[in-house]
Amino acid sequence: MRDLTKSMWSFSWAMSLFGVEQMANLLAPRDMSRPWGRAAEGFEAVTRATGGQLSDTLRGTFETGDRMGRSMVDAMFGFGGFDWLNPTQWLQMSTDVMQRSAQSMGQMVPGGQAMGQAMGSAMQSATAAAQSATAAAAQSAMTPIAGSPAGTSTGWAPPPGRSL
Repeated sequence: MRDLTKSMWSFSWAMSLFGVEQMANLLAPRDMSRPWGRAAEGFEAVTRATGGQLSDTLRGTFETGDRMGRSMVDAMFGFGGFDWLNPTQWLQMSTDVMQRSAQSMGQMVPGGQAMGQAMGSAMQSATAAAQSATAAAAQSAMTPIAGSPAGTSTGWAPPPGRSL
């Protein structure tokens, strides 16, 4: 019990000082070519060390959540191309998260791998159908504006028979 208490104390103390150092790295970067590089490297090192201490089952769950979080960050910072507005992108990301979650749950539940694979296949089929429907809907919603040269579109107009 004494060793456990000492280890917990040391961990708490180290995390407190790590937080202070990371704040200093963020507020006063040493290398302006990579202002947050040192902080990012520190967080990555602690993440790898902590992930390495997880059991195989929890490591799979951690990796799934980590990929999901990183995908969300990529989506948030991907504003330049406006991919984040594309419903197909959101559908694909949601499907990936659900598939990975099913795989992780399949590892935790006895006999759950077959269930996870079945769910993954069903989600892939549903995603493909939804992507086709989204593409078809987007294609039919875009029609050339009356008076624009043939084969070109200068803007969006509602389909014939519909009004704004």
